[in-house]
Amino acid sequence: MTEFQHEVVSALRSLTRRPTFALLVIVTLAIGLGASAAMFAVVDGILLEPLPYERADRLVTLERRYSDDPSRQAESMSLPDLRDIQEQVGSLEAVAGHGTTRHVLVEDGEPRLIEVGRVTDGLLSVFALEPEIGRDLTSDDTAVGSAPAVVLGHSFWRRHFGADPAVLGQTLELSGSVYSVVGVAPSGFDFPGDVDLWIPWQIDLEGCGRGCHLLRAIGRLAAGVTAESATRELESLGAALEPTYPDSNTNKRFAAVELRERQVAPIRSALWLLLGAVQFVVLIAAVNVANLVLVRATGRRRELAIRSALGAGRWRLLRQLFLESALLAAAGAMAALAVGQGALSVFKRLAPPELPRLEQVSIDSSVLFFTVGLSFLVLLLFGLGPALRMARVELRDRGRVGSVDGRRSRLALITAEVALTLVLLLGAGLLLRSFVHLTELDLGFVPERVTRFSFVLPDSRYDEPSERVLFSQQFEERLRATPGIEAAGVAFTGPFGDSQISSTIEPLDRSVPEPGEELRASFDVVSAGFFDALRIQPVRGRVFTERDTRSAPLVVVVNATLADRYYPKRSAVGEQMRIGLGFGFDDEESVHTIVGVVPDIRSTLTAEPTPAVYMAQAQTGSPYLGGVVRSRGRHDVAASIREHLLALDPMVLPRSVESQQAAIDDDLGPQRFYFVLLASFAGIALVLSAIGLYGVVAYLVGQRTRELAVRMALGSDAAGVLRLVLGDSLRPAVIGLGLGLVAAALGARLLDSLLHGVSAYDATTYIAAPLILLTVAALACLSPALRAARIEPRAVLEEE
Repeated sequence: MTEFQHEVVSALRSLTRRPTFALLVIVTLAIGLGASAAMFAVVDGILLEPLPYERADRLVTLERRYSDDPSRQAESMSLPDLRDIQEQVGSLEAVAGHGTTRHVLVEDGEPRLIEVGRVTDGLLSVFALEPEIGRDLTSDDTAVGSAPAVVLGHSFWRRHFGADPAVLGQTLELSGSVYSVVGVAPSGFDFPGDVDLWIPWQIDLEGCGRGCHLLRAIGRLAAGVTAESATRELESLGAALEPTYPDSNTNKRFAAVELRERQVAPIRSALWLLLGAVQFVVLIAAVNVANLVLVRATGRRRELAIRSALGAGRWRLLRQLFLESALLAAAGAMAALAVGQGALSVFKRLAPPELPRLEQVSIDSSVLFFTVGLSFLVLLLFGLGPALRMARVELRDRGRVGSVDGRRSRLALITAEVALTLVLLLGAGLLLRSFVHLTELDLGFVPERVTRFSFVLPDSRYDEPSERVLFSQQFEERLRATPGIEAAGVAFTGPFGDSQISSTIEPLDRSVPEPGEELRASFDVVSAGFFDALRIQPVRGRVFTERDTRSAPLVVVVNATLADRYYPKRSAVGEQMRIGLGFGFDDEESVHTIVGVVPDIRSTLTAEPTPAVYMAQAQTGSPYLGGVVRSRGRHDVAASIREHLLALDPMVLPRSVESQQAAIDDDLGPQRFYFVLLASFAGIALVLSAIGLYGVVAYLVGQRTRELAVRMALGSDAAGVLRLVLGDSLRPAVIGLGLGLVAAALGARLLDSLLHGVSAYDATTYIAAPLILLTVAALACLSPALRAARIEPRAVLEEE
């Protein structure tokens, strides 16, 4: 132990005698490993950590698929299909349907919106939980006409009722309806996400059948059952339902997907790709560390040769060198964790809402072990060779300052560093091109100075479609009459909305399709003012007017994609269709006439436009509404929206009030997140490569001072020396560029899922990135090359 303590003190002294070397190694490790630690924390917290539920591996979501089109699938289910699954699928011991909405709660005389879960029955049993007090919602609660019941969230119970154990039977008024408290959920439970309480989802099976997919479903696998075996049983059920319900269930199948898989599947590939990309930064940092170690090894030959001559064995020298590396690795890991904590905070601010469980991501023990282990691995792999070479020095080596092998090693490391940097630069360039492409897309409307929002008219107060139509018309008239508001309209969802719905259409100019071969389109319900507010001009025909009321013929407006796809040889204006959808009035058998065609109005930037139908709110009476308002100047649109809604009904409040541009930016969020991260990694790699290249060239110029002085003494001029040094220095960089291009081309397909409108082999990117890197490399080499060109041959040779 005394000997070990002596070696530790000796290692510390050795490092403090050369503080610049130690500081460079620690800073290099901190930058490379810090970014890696932050990215690993994200991957670990989102992809690897189990869900915070009892036996979470048995929780599955149910989804709807179609046997004739594997790409067509959705999480939404119909209540009759869900009831059949509950009753006939033995692989699932519990199943519940769920969704979320918002209700108005009046507290201290002020109305506010709270998040509410709507469920069918048995949600707590799916999670193997018991209520804190009372009971869970049952199928009796979901029957149409049943007394409204509510289960309180644990936090809401404490906050609103003071954790009163006698809360059962008390009432709660939500959006004007009175609910009776039947239970309190256990502490910490808030599925399907940050809800305050749960109410039963009462759906009239007669009015909304198997074709009405409104809810999502979650289940618990029976003991010993896998998601794959449950899916086989669900598919058999779907096939059995098909002949009985051909209109709604033809080709419809069901599947079970693990809950964690459902949450992380859309972002898994991207996160693993980013974690892999940041390891390139780690490798580049490691290459820099290796170069630093090689330089230091050359400078310590005399010292180690003398130690060996005085009796230090090779094992003693090797142990001493590894102890120095261990101290550097420990210091680098600690610095990396500090850098990683800061980087993780930046990641969280940049992260899009699609990243699940981000609030749980932190620098925990697993990240600590990962970072420390990676730090020691870097120094072990890249310090092993120099350490073994230095441990073999003898007294006769004390005057040797370098070797051809050492020079080749440094140049080979620079080649690898440039290749890795180019791969990251190309990836960042492709994502940048993709991001720019998305920002330049034609949206089909003008988003500037537009505010969007949504609201819900309670069924208990607006059960008649005509009442909903009257409310929306009065609200729209109030908005248009407000000073500072240029135009206003209402819509079911609007562009970039959350509630996209689709259904079948049946053009009357062709025969009735066979089940499973129906034409489909997405739907929105809008007012005449909707098109004015977004400055949407019809391509052909007209948009809705104030004359398009319920007493007038039923009309629709379609987008250009629908017109081109379903009416390719003639104008769609004047054509008629039946629509398999009814919002308020029962219009499924009514004939609608197309009166206009509008440009494709994008609902998302990353998907191509699909056929879309716009129905008139005055002829539909949808209870789920939102709006778009175009303002002048800096008018407080949010205050006006809230004021007019409360004036019409104190139980109706706006939600999700935001600028239309903010909604577009949210849609760009994932692309921006992936690009910023990869660009940051590429930027770090570029800086590290430039520093590494500069350091190696400066060192080699110092080693070649005598040679260059002799050349100049024999007649070579400064320009010739400059060309010589730059040529020798840039040669490994050019080789690295070639290797990097090959590696990037081989792995380019990994980026396909993140690219939109840009090829993974985009020529502009593959030309620009190497030019940028070659320019940076030339600038890094220029200063040492200029220093070499200014050598005074006489002074150097006299010193020799």
